[in-house]
Amino acid sequence: MLANDIKNWLLEHGFTENEKGLLTIDYGSAEVSVFVSEKTVRVHLENARQIALLATVEPNRVQMDEYGMLHGMGLNTAFQNATNSAWPPKWWPHEYAEKQFDVLADFTSRSAGPRP
Repeated sequence: MLANDIKNWLLEHGFTENEKGLLTIDYGSAEVSVFVSEKTVRVHLENARQIALLATVEPNRVQMDEYGMLHGMGLNTAFQNATNSAWPPKWWPHEYAEKQFDVLADFTSRSAGPRP
């Protein structure tokens, strides 16, 4: 994808641009910040205790799936792994969130073993 396409997607999905030119969004007590340039996309997750780098990629490595979700820049799998949250982030397209949580619910029910 082009850097402008990524920036527009982020703005359309709830991120706002701050005075430093970073695109940010709150998630609980944490903040996700994204730096987008023609050469790099860098995503950080920051809370009171730490700042975690979720991804640094070239914009052309970022892809959009059939649900309208961006992949390759840490906003889905890496984000979920870093937060261990049961709630989908605000920026996930509705259909993508439904699909992910259906998969998780199905996995959980199968891994829970037989029910008495």
